[in-house]
Amino acid sequence: MKRNRIVAIGVTAALAFGTVGWGTAVGAGEAMGVMTTESNAKIVVADQVGATTSVTIELVRAPKDAFVVVHQFDGTMPGKRIGYAAVEKGDNTDVKVTLDPDVPLTAELVAAIHTDAGVRGELEFDMDNMERSPDRPFFIGETEVAAPFKVADFGVPVKMGEAAIQAGDQPLGTTVTIGSATAPADAFVVVHKAKDDGMPGERLGFTPIKAGENKDVVVELDGKVLGTVGLIAAIHVDADGDGELEFDMDDPVGSPDQPYFADGMEVAVQFNVGPFGIDVSRASIEASDQIGAEGTIVIDEVDAPEDAWIVVHKAVDGAPGDRVGLQRVKKGQSSDIEVKLTEGLLPEQLIVALHADRGDDEVFDFDMMDKLGSPDQPFFVDGKEVAVVVAVRTFGYATPAGTSAIIVADQAVRDALLTVNLASSPEPAWIVVHLDAGGVPGARVGLLHIPAGTTTGAIVQLDASKPLTDTLFVAVHADRPEPGMFEFDMMDRVNSPDQPFFVDGVEVATAVSVR
Repeated sequence: MKRNRIVAIGVTAALAFGTVGWGTAVGAGEAMGVMTTESNAKIVVADQVGATTSVTIELVRAPKDAFVVVHQFDGTMPGKRIGYAAVEKGDNTDVKVTLDPDVPLTAELVAAIHTDAGVRGELEFDMDNMERSPDRPFFIGETEVAAPFKVADFGVPVKMGEAAIQAGDQPLGTTVTIGSATAPADAFVVVHKAKDDGMPGERLGFTPIKAGENKDVVVELDGKVLGTVGLIAAIHVDADGDGELEFDMDDPVGSPDQPYFADGMEVAVQFNVGPFGIDVSRASIEASDQIGAEGTIVIDEVDAPEDAWIVVHKAVDGAPGDRVGLQRVKKGQSSDIEVKLTEGLLPEQLIVALHADRGDDEVFDFDMMDKLGSPDQPFFVDGKEVAVVVAVRTFGYATPAGTSAIIVADQAVRDALLTVNLASSPEPAWIVVHLDAGGVPGARVGLLHIPAGTTTGAIVQLDASKPLTDTLFVAVHADRPEPGMFEFDMMDRVNSPDQPFFVDGVEVATAVSVR
């Protein structure tokens, strides 16, 4: 017997059902369907994961002789019809609908009730000409009498934060760069063209990644991309760990290397590629590190090919974040340009770039959310953006070798107590314990104040309300400036006083297995 193959339509795993497709516009019920009442029309259907040749509708209540019709479903719009069965007026139970083997299954289907108003017993309904079709669906108000149900599981569920991906708009080329990709195990970053409906289309490329956080992941594109194009990047599991992507767009549910899902949503990001930047033969910007800068930074030298903008951004994972400074410069060479900063809480680094002024004169026309469509784009020389990174903050307190250390043996945690074999500090300090968030410190679950010198056999009480990860991170932080009060914000670590100690450029910290 021929079996249905299952295709993925859409990016969400579990889709809440409200009004199906054409029932969303005011008046759609009367225009495209047959009006009825809640007491006369009802459909009940349960998920039937694994069904491939037929499905069973538990209850079909029809106001007259009718059909129950099953379609592909992407969470919003019904797709191709995949099966139907005739039903009688009143309650019909356990109605079996045979599925057309020539129509691919989707992970979800939707069942609806249609009137039998044309040739008796023959379904006459054309999705492309619904208003003129005699056997139209029943509506209650603006809502079609229909219900979605699952016929296949799709995706690998993970907790929020265990898998994540970030990418921004970028210049057109033969590769794309994913700013950050985090996975709980070895995996793949997979890049697709985005279809007009925002769903993944043709696969353009993929690359393997390691467990944990991966920065600046470069994916080579197989297909030719012209103009400005939307792309979707997702993270897929490497189910058998062989480094070979096994994912068939024509049979995604049957493919082992499925994408990760968190809270029912695929771990994916949509971004655009297209012509970006203004190529020039000569342009430059120079600026030195300015640790402790407050309110302003000074740009040493600028060589602008035309009237331009000095643009200052926070550096976030090596990429431009929020804009914190802007200064217009004239064509030619300028020196010692002071740029006012709009924010006092700065990260460790700023990114300073040189942008054209090609939109409205003396108005900075550059939208970080629409970089490709903004006129005041940055200058590029020999394919590289004219930009420089400036350090304005340091992180951590340097201390000589032998003055600070941490030793924690792997252990099975009992009663939410962690034993620290040794912790030393040149001054009163804190032992700080964090959960593992994909290879980097996550939520804090333990804190213990220690005196200057060496402490052995310290017991740290862990937060019993937070489930422990298999690995914990333990570090030694200074206690400054207010003794006995831990002042460290993971979201603003460089501006927090109680920062960790560093010896020879390495943080005094360790990872410990607690399983």
